[in-house]
Amino acid sequence: RRVLFRSPKTIEIRCTQIVRKDKMWIRITVEDHGIGIAPDTAERIFDPFYTTKNDEGGIGLGLSVSHNIVLRHGGQISVECQPGQYTRFHVDLLTSDSRTPRASFLDHIQS
Repeated sequence: RRVLFRSPKTIEIRCTQIVRKDKMWIRITVEDHGIGIAPDTAERIFDPFYTTKNDEGGIGLGLSVSHNIVLRHGGQISVECQPGQYTRFHVDLLTSDSRTPRASFLDHIQS
């Protein structure tokens, strides 16, 4: 586990390797320690045009577009949240050679 970026506002970005069904994946996790996302909201955040920020000019396409981009690349995007504690978004992408660990990839992005 390597922390790639951390801001004073407690946003953390991590890149890890995971194995799922005997295949190697890269997981990029973006985590914040703000107010979290309510469970009823979390169920809909990837829906097109769903927003909780109407008063801030949000139109609800950001996460929907991100979700579709990740899916079109054979990946998966998910959210894990605990209201009042944290929100974590995970983007999982299959490595080009999913049969073997890709430590060199992690070493490359660290430099």
